Amino acid sequence: MMRILLRDMEELVGTCRREIPRAFESDDYTHRVEDALKEVQAQTKTMTDELDQRAEEAGFALRPTQTGITPVPIADGQPIPAEQFAAMSKEEIDGMRERAEKLQHDVGHTTTELKRLGKVAVEQARDVDTEVVRFTLTPIVDELQTKYAEFPEVVEYLGRVEADMAERQEIFKPAEDAAPQPIPGFTDRANPEDYSLATA
Repeated sequence: MMRILLRDMEELVGTCRREIPRAFESDDYTHRVEDALKEVQAQTKTMTDELDQRAEEAGFALRPTQTGITPVPIADGQPIPAEQFAAMSKEEIDGMRERAEKLQHDVGHTTTELKRLGKVAVEQARDVDTEVVRFTLTPIVDELQTKYAEFPEVVEYLGRVEADMAERQEIFKPAEDAAPQPIPGFTDRANPEDYSLATA
């Protein structure tokens, strides 16, 4: 029995290493990720467009810097020259400063929301990855669990293998010059030989 189980696990791992990376390289996978992220991308564009619009209405353009996004006062779509700024009255400068502070608050709020959307995008892409892994993995595991139904500890073990593979789907993603990683739940966490089974 142990020899049969070991052979079945080797076939499972071999199939997954062969088929799952192909799925990740397919056009279908690319389209599924794009579809999953469409709503987040649309929300992101809406938020950034609205922020740019508020900046323009306040007389500023938003410029990225090493420390974040900074409002830059503009006139006719161009940054205000230093000499023009120096010629402004105190009231004009105070008004500009007040608008800049309000805009900076809006920038901070939008940046926080964009980070949140970024996390949502990562989770959605990961969900697609999990589905890709399970599409290949689940039918094989189901078949093996049926085959070893009289050995509950093996059925449980196979369930853990499936859960670990689905959770750590990055080990199946193609990477240039990447050495094969151990299959979780099979070679680095548990081994069929850990179970007391009758030999065939």
